[in-house]
Amino acid sequence: MSNDILVFKKLRLDADATLLERYRHAAMEKLHTLFPGDRVTATDATTLCIATDAPYAENGLDTYDIGLLDNEIPCMRNNRNEEVITFRVE
Repeated sequence: MSNDILVFKKLRLDADATLLERYRHAAMEKLHTLFPGDRVTATDATTLCIATDAPYAENGLDTYDIGLLDNEIPCMRNNRNEEVITFRVE
């Protein structure tokens, strides 16, 4: 049994614009798949918001930071509960 801990690192806004766009698009597609019919918006190139009815969500929105797990696995992290969702970038 391993005690390895995966480390989340948010993408930097000064990263390559093409890379940021690819990651943002893939993350939005994943959220649309997981929460069909809910509106997904981008607040900047590395942060997404989605409407939620979770009782502790501020303003009825969940925000997700786009980044990498262990500097290699594309993912996003929910700021409210720190849940990490991976996705594929094509």
